[in-house]
Amino acid sequence: MTTGETGGLLPKAAAPTRATFLELFFDLVYVFAFTRIAALAFEDLAEEPAHGEVWRAVTGGGKTLLLLLALWGVWQGTAWTTSRYNPYHIWLQTVVIIALVCSMVMRVAVPRAFSETALAFAAAYVVAQVSRPAILLAALGRHQYRRLKLRMLIVFSATGVLWVTGALLPVDGTVVLWTLALALEYLATRSGWPVPGLGRSTVSRWESPASTWPRGTSSSSSSPSARRSWSPAWPTATTRSARRGPPPSPRRS
Repeated sequence: MTTGETGGLLPKAAAPTRATFLELFFDLVYVFAFTRIAALAFEDLAEEPAHGEVWRAVTGGGKTLLLLLALWGVWQGTAWTTSRYNPYHIWLQTVVIIALVCSMVMRVAVPRAFSETALAFAAAYVVAQVSRPAILLAALGRHQYRRLKLRMLIVFSATGVLWVTGALLPVDGTVVLWTLALALEYLATRSGWPVPGLGRSTVSRWESPASTWPRGTSSSSSSPSARRSWSPAWPTATTRSARRGPPPSPRRS
């Protein structure tokens, strides 16, 4: 499969690795989102537990963790996608814009995510997770990665039913269904997105090549802008040594 058949979606070997404006703005949105999650967690821990309300504080912290994992799932999926494909392609920018808008909705809905704004939080999460593989499925054409995107789309569509249904239930039902949906998604991620009849993938076939990141940068922990803000053209000690060539052999006396 050539680059032309995918419309330039796959990056070239010598493509520039600078972060785009959308990626930087996406990371900024998540700074505020994670700050709001941290404030919510602090409120749960700082409350003076009255008699018989200790369990309430524990469940409050668990619900905050649930929201954090949902936000982390959207951020991690978008970061992996922008690192795997050409970030300047129109389809990739569309993916980032959708994830950006959905993340902003989720961030606003966080304070009342288990009451008035539960449906808004769940809908934004589902749209962000489903739209990414759906767009890539259409953009990849006949590329071999198309089967992976199809399996991801099926998994997120199935768990999306749990997210939306949980948002319509009382708090206990919301927590149960959202926890089940997140568990299924994280399990699918770790096991190669298995779908009956479509098989599964090994991680080494679809993870981003580690050679494109600087030493000490992890494929699963760095943001999209952080990975591309590093330029391999910068003269590191290794490249300077390679340019000078091997050291001369010592003279024999």
